Formats: sequence, C-alpha cells, structure tokens
Amino acid sequence: MIIAYVFARQYNQFIHAYGDSTSGKTSMLMLAASVHGFSEVNKGIVQTFFATKNGFINALVGNSGVLAAYDEVSAATFLDEKFVYQVHGGKDKLRMNDNTDDKNWQTAVLTTGESSISGSTNQNNGAKIRLLEFFNVPWTRSKEEAEAVKAAACENYGTLGVAFAQAIMKLGEKIYDIYNECLEEVSGKLPPDNRLAQRMANNIAGLYFTARIAAEHLGLSVDAGAVLEILLSSETIVKTQKSLSERVMDIIKSVLVTKGHLFSVESPKVKDVFPNGGIGKIVLQILGDNKTRIDKIVIEYGAYEKILKDNKFEDISVVSRELYEKGYINGEKSGKYVKYYTRALLNRQKGVKVMTFNGDFFEGISDEPEDRAAINLSPGGDFSTYTDEDFTRDDDGAES
Repeated sequence: MIIAYVFARQYNQFIHAYGDSTSGKTSMLMLAASVHGFSEVNKGIVQTFFATKNGFINALVGNSGVLAAYDEVSAATFLDEKFVYQVHGGKDKLRMNDNTDDKNWQTAVLTTGESSISGSTNQNNGAKIRLLEFFNVPWTRSKEEAEAVKAAACENYGTLGVAFAQAIMKLGEKIYDIYNECLEEVSGKLPPDNRLAQRMANNIAGLYFTARIAAEHLGLSVDAGAVLEILLSSETIVKTQKSLSERVMDIIKSVLVTKGHLFSVESPKVKDVFPNGGIGKIVLQILGDNKTRIDKIVIEYGAYEKILKDNKFEDISVVSRELYEKGYINGEKSGKYVKYYTRALLNRQKGVKVMTFNGDFFEGISDEPEDRAAINLSPGGDFSTYTDEDFTRDDDGAES
C-alpha cells in the first residue's frame, strides 16, 4: 500500500524472514497479511510458494497495494538474482507480444522459509540490496503465543488496511514530509561511508514510515523506534557492512569449523597425516608453555575454488586479489604480477597448488577438531556445509 500510494511507479519492497522453524515466522506472516484480509495459509492471502517462477509472477500481476505473502521459500526451485530483480522491479516482460500489455505490480512482497534467498543468488551486491532479509528473529516467544497469533489473525482481519488507507489519504501531501523525516533518520543511523547500506535507506524508511503512521495516526500500540531498530539489524544491512574479503573469510572459517576433520595438522611436534578426502592443512606454531597458535591455513586450490563457487562467488580472481590486498592470503610476486596461490607440501606431495591463509585471522579457532566443531560462528544460513564426498579427486589428485 505504501509502495502504491507514496512511491507510485517506484520499486517494490521485497522482505524475507528465514531461520529455525520455531521462530514464529508463519505467525508473523499471517498477522501481517490479516491487515488486508483472511490469512490462513493457502485459504486466504498467505500462499505457499508456487512450483514455477511464472506461477509466482502471475500471482503478483495487477497487485497494487495488498501485501503478497508467501510461506516456505525452501520449496521454490527458481530463486536466483534475476528473480529478485524481477520481484523488486515490479514488471514482467516475459512472454510479451504485440497483443499483451505490460504485466506490472506495485506492492510489498513478504516471504518466509528456513533458508536464505540471497544465499541462492550470486555474491554481487545488486540483488542483495533489493532484498531485505531477517535471520532467526524471534517473532513469537513460545509455541502457545504463535498459535494465539495465528488464531487472532484468522478471526480479525481486513479492517486495518482500510483504516490505514484512509489515514494516509487524509494526511495528503504531509505524508511526503513524514517520509522524508523517516528517510533522514534512517540515513543518519546507517554508516555514512557505506554506499550499499545507504542505498537501502529508502526500503527501510518506507517500512519505518508505516510504523509511524500506525502509531501516530491510527492510535495503535506500535513502538516505531523499536521497529526501526529491528529493521536496522536485518541480515542484509549487517552483510552490506562487510567487504567482499570479510564475507569470504567468514565462509572459510565456517568450513574450517564444520569440516575440521578434512584438514591435517602440521607442526614440529605433530606428524602431517592427510585425512581421507582431505582438502588442506592447519600449520601450527609452537609457543612457550606447550601452547600453539595457528600460523597458517593451507587449502588445496581446487577445494578453494569449489567453496567459492558453491557460495555463489563468480569471479575467483577478483576474490583472490582482494584477499591478497587485505593481507588475508600469501602470494608470490613475479615482477609486476602477483600469483595469489602458492606451492606447498600437501599429502606428502611437493609443489601442490594451494591457497595459504594468514593464521592471524583465525584467532579463537582451536587446532583441535573436536573443539572447532563446538564453535558457533552464526553463519546466517549462507555458508555451504559439505560432506566428505563433496571433495573427491580424480586419478591425478586434481579436484573434481
């Protein structure tokens, strides 16, 4: 509704809540949809994800202000950056001919699921800033509360949407002043030098504007300030404040923690025994008092490429260059050029092509596999987890 009225011909809101099945996501979705109408899943406004992209898009066509609500994104197979651009852009140009008008929509799209949508897109920032994601937000405090919210949403619905429309119509041109106030406040709370975060200010301001109208002009018990803090803590905003290299290092750490048994351990006092299906080694430095620290992490180049590709990083050379420039990896200089990989002894083979990570950036991660497995890095649903079979080799030892 805000999109259709205040920001006519502008882009759509695309919001996704994901995480544990016990966080109350479906209850939140039903409550939000009840503003406009009956919200029981698959019997009203809230639907489960369509089997095809065309089915999903066709359901949006013609929507001008009523929340589009979809549960269980995990069931969809068409999630990619093109899908995000299309939903956010509000226009379907597919299958158009001379006798077909443009298929448009102007609304907010709210989805839920156990997995991230941005995790299905590539690591380019364009798709990510068009999608506001929330990870593991406790929307309800208990199972009983979640059921109570669902019941209330199915028994009381369809009135607030009308009241809200009447309120903003009554305010007239003043809504632009209120929105600009919201935008200024949001922009002031985002890092001023973070261009990506600032580009999301309009999306957040539109939602904050909604909370303020509800609190100030509908008399609802809505804490607009608290709503803004939740919006600013979204997974999307947090990620935009991390550089490309920082996001990659989070992923490397996650692999080290969750699949530590695929790394051998090497030190002057430890024999380097390469594990079955291994992908690298942890090189330790011996300190005083029988203590050790991680000196470097060595990952076979093929495994490194696979980790990045599995996490939707398209240009390996761009990633490697930034890792090198930020000091995360060691390289080999040759005149004006730098090789971002090195050669190392791995699995008793000399000259193996590897990526060598500086151990200073792995502080706090134990060199003991059982300790590493107990560390929670809060990956946010974007990091791949691997089985031993994911890293298989052909006859000459190369990654396949």
